[in-house]
Amino acid sequence: MAEETGQEKTEEPTPRKLEKAKEEGQIARSKELNTTMVLVLGAVGLLFFGPWMAERMNHVALFAFSLERSAAFDTSVMANHLSASAYEAALALAPWLVIVLLAALFGPMGLGGWMFSSKSLVPKLNRLNPLSGLKRMFSANSLVELIKSWAKVLVVGFMAWMVLGFYFEDAMSLLRKDVEPAVEGSVHIIIWSVIFLCLSTALIAIADVPWQIYSHTKKLRMTLQEIKDEYKESEGRPEVKGRIRQLQREVAQRRMMADVPTADVVI
Repeated sequence: MAEETGQEKTEEPTPRKLEKAKEEGQIARSKELNTTMVLVLGAVGLLFFGPWMAERMNHVALFAFSLERSAAFDTSVMANHLSASAYEAALALAPWLVIVLLAALFGPMGLGGWMFSSKSLVPKLNRLNPLSGLKRMFSANSLVELIKSWAKVLVVGFMAWMVLGFYFEDAMSLLRKDVEPAVEGSVHIIIWSVIFLCLSTALIAIADVPWQIYSHTKKLRMTLQEIKDEYKESEGRPEVKGRIRQLQREVAQRRMMADVPTADVVI
């Protein structure tokens, strides 16, 4: 419509336009926000369940390697031993996996809500158009995605450099410790390093969310003619409404004339 009439899409989308776009699966989404939630909650899960998981995995490793020589040559015993080890490892990792799964499921609710639209699954032939693909490659959205990619590299790299400098002395001191304290210290350093690195991605998500909202709203902008057409479709065209009122008056007048012969008083 805008291209045919030469009008620019300068008007904000109407509620009906937004609702129709939502039905078609077109809502604002931020992949950076979803990724950040999964990473941060996964790192926090490691902080809370990491020691317990490490202890359970230690027992699994001891059980896995505590085999008699005769059992190593018995396939049935080895299969049972492997099944038991896998079961214990799954139980050890279950709390952390549940947290990550919930973060992946409820992450999209942070922007746009959680929805499912079958219309978005319908294949669209215009997506296979090479010209449209080239247009998307050199669009403002592609430029923003490129900037975000470089920003993630710089932000995460800078945070990794800071974390490395902060824990350098602690990491070097692990060489002088016994095995068990060294393992505990390394786990502590790794968990907190992962948390800081994951939190650094939140800076990208904070900048990406407003851009996705703006980009989505801009894509759905309408022309004045589109707003007028939508109003006519929702409220009815004026000429049609006028014709309906005229017919209603004619019907009422015919009824009145038909009731005159039997009326007691005519006003």
